[in-house]
Amino acid sequence: MTAFLDSHSRWRSTGERLECRYDIPYHEALDVLHATRDDVHRLDHHPVCEIGYDYLRVMLWTHDRGGVTQLDVDLADAFDRAVEGE
Repeated sequence: MTAFLDSHSRWRSTGERLECRYDIPYHEALDVLHATRDDVHRLDHHPVCEIGYDYLRVMLWTHDRGGVTQLDVDLADAFDRAVEGE
C-alpha cells in the first residue's frame, strides 16, 4: 500500500481504511460516483461516500477483512481516474 500512497497523493491511510477528499463541486461529485459505478459493481466492493456542497469524501476498507486490501486500492485508483476525467 505504501507504493499506492506514494503515487496517489490525495489518499491517506488511517491504518484501518483509505480516505480521500476531492475538492470538487457537488455536480462533479455526482458525475464521479456515476463514472465509478461499473468499477464498484465489477469489484463487488462498495465505498462509503459523503458529498458536500464543494467536496466528495471517499472512505474505503474491506469490512470482512477488517482493513485495507487490494480491492480498496483498485477502487481508489478508479476514483482518481474518474476525477481526472479518464
